[in-house]
Amino acid sequence: MDTLTDVLRDLRLESSFYARSELKAPWGLSFTVSDGPSFHMIVAGCCWLRIDAERIPLKAGDLVLLPHAEEHQIANPPEAEAVSLVALPSERVGQNAALLCYSGDGPAALLVCGGVRFAGPLAHPLLDLLPRVLLHRDEQETAHAWLDATLAMLGAEALSLRPGSAAVMTRLADILVLQTIRAWLERDEGRRFGWLGALSDPDIGSALALIHRRAEDPWTVASLAREVHLSRSVFAERFSRLVGMSPMQYVTRWRMSLASSWLREEHMSASEAAHRLGYSSEAAFSRAFKRHHQLPPGAFRRER
Repeated sequence: MDTLTDVLRDLRLESSFYARSELKAPWGLSFTVSDGPSFHMIVAGCCWLRIDAERIPLKAGDLVLLPHAEEHQIANPPEAEAVSLVALPSERVGQNAALLCYSGDGPAALLVCGGVRFAGPLAHPLLDLLPRVLLHRDEQETAHAWLDATLAMLGAEALSLRPGSAAVMTRLADILVLQTIRAWLERDEGRRFGWLGALSDPDIGSALALIHRRAEDPWTVASLAREVHLSRSVFAERFSRLVGMSPMQYVTRWRMSLASSWLREEHMSASEAAHRLGYSSEAAFSRAFKRHHQLPPGAFRRER
């Protein structure tokens, strides 16, 4: 089973916004936690990413993704004063796109800066495991032809601003974020551990894919072990060691993650969520949900 496909399918983008920014030094753009996860593509020129005390140089063709919504700045020169992106005058060119000009008298740069919102199961373990900075360098030797092609297309649209560019760039930005995460998963396979490492195990990865695809099945440790052709004891020990929790704890966690996503994003009722997840009654589902989230389904949906 292609467990990576399952991971990326469960990780959806709820919305995205981008700004095509024409900048002349000195300039600095500031992004706060409230802006959410961000990405920045350097189409032309150069700049520096500031995150805490770290200074990371960026040049044309580089892409950086910050999946954890950490406060950071993009600037040239590296210590230039940074202004919030939303505080600068810009021209809206679509529901999710804007054009920004910020001029000094120094070297020019062209950036595509965007914000994304991850949807899907709220407790998806992948987001917790992503590094704070995902950086794709233009000069990196990589087999990720789709990522490079998407970067090239996004850069071409940003440079040309042809009719329809706003719509094309919005869709390319969504694809770019998921491709960047996929490239990291493939590139860093040798350093995987915990849940990501478990995905690479042929047997445990298959079990995780089954749980993700068929959360409504009446899974037991024995039935999962049979599916992957392992003894119950060997399966339970290896699953717990690799994933960090027992198989049934993971089944419950995944079901509750799905349920919380449905309640928040699809405004699904508790009774419908209970039915989709195979619970015998709404009351049984509500008890399990409250144990996991410390709130009953109705209160959880209202609070979110």
